[in-house]
Amino acid sequence: MSEFTSGHLLLAGHKEAIRKNAVPRSLIKVLDEKWIAYLTRNDSYLEYQEAPDYIYQLSYDAPVLNFCNLSDHFWGYRIFNGGQEVAYLRISYEFLEEIIIEIFKERYPEKEILELYGDMHEEISKEVIENGIFDEAIEHLFDESNVSAFKLFDISEKQIDKLKSILNPSYFREHKKIYQLVEEFKEIIGINEMSWIRHERVEEDEGYEEIF
Repeated sequence: MSEFTSGHLLLAGHKEAIRKNAVPRSLIKVLDEKWIAYLTRNDSYLEYQEAPDYIYQLSYDAPVLNFCNLSDHFWGYRIFNGGQEVAYLRISYEFLEEIIIEIFKERYPEKEILELYGDMHEEISKEVIENGIFDEAIEHLFDESNVSAFKLFDISEKQIDKLKSILNPSYFREHKKIYQLVEEFKEIIGINEMSWIRHERVEEDEGYEEIF
């Protein structure tokens, strides 16, 4: 079974901020001495969705790290602070295919997606690779990653430098085990315990410290 993890991470000292802004049926789960997870029924908004208003509101009282790992498809994070989103990263394991589909939809808005597969898919794929479209997309993949924002979570300069060394286009291109990148990321910032965790699972198992 593939991992599906999603939730919000805050420093353990910010429980009161969560209590102040908690929405019904949301949960607090303690990960370790430093990190707690705040889990709601709407945590999985990493892909192309606006974050819920209550997360922006919570971020006025404490910085919030939204983390998602859908292990067969993508992983990433969003950081909120002071009512604003200050960092965003989404690493897709289907990045090339997503670019091909986007070009197909722009070029042939009247066609069904099933019509892409066959000669047309091969043609667009070749164009994306040979014309440098894929390389250019990789160059912009980390534009909003803003790893310096992790200082909001008491991440040291040494850890920030490590993040910069793995979250960049060159490392992404050269990485032979791209599925391991998320584990490197988690190791650096110390959220190894954020695995196989999401609201429904924790609620069902009653593995939480508080429920609202």
